[in-house]
Amino acid sequence: MHIKNPALLRGRRGRQMATDADGQSTNDTDHKATMDSKHERIKLETGVQHFESATDTSDTPGRVTGRVVLAIAALGLPYEAALFSFVVPAAVLLTINADIGPLASLSWVASSWSLANRVLQATFGRGADIFGLRYFLICDNIFGLVGTLVNGRANSIRAVTAGTAIQGIGAALQ
Repeated sequence: MHIKNPALLRGRRGRQMATDADGQSTNDTDHKATMDSKHERIKLETGVQHFESATDTSDTPGRVTGRVVLAIAALGLPYEAALFSFVVPAAVLLTINADIGPLASLSWVASSWSLANRVLQATFGRGADIFGLRYFLICDNIFGLVGTLVNGRANSIRAVTAGTAIQGIGAALQ
């Protein structure tokens, strides 16, 4: 493309557009286009200068301390416990049903966790935003422990359903 006498026209939204000798738009906004006929290159001059503004302002290099590891573990372990409180009973429902006794409401074991979690999650999330997350995480661990104890000592499907619902409440507290 060879540009001769580019005429600057106002395009839509008030930006300038360059046109070539045939009146075709080059879509070079606010640029001066020149052609080097010997090497067939286009040199664009924009007048914009870029500076590296992201400089490291810290004096010490970042490192992982024991406190950071404990904080990650304190936030990650309750999440994993809540996840496994749903996954494990749902995965072994047929074995639980064979050991404890057949019951038509076996599907409520998995559904009780989901129902308790979904109903209370928004309420507890808003409460954690208002009052802080610390006490909600402590209660989460308590509900998870109680639900696990109920499930561990269960002698009927109804008890497993109740324990899983308690674990769902604990998961909603996260």
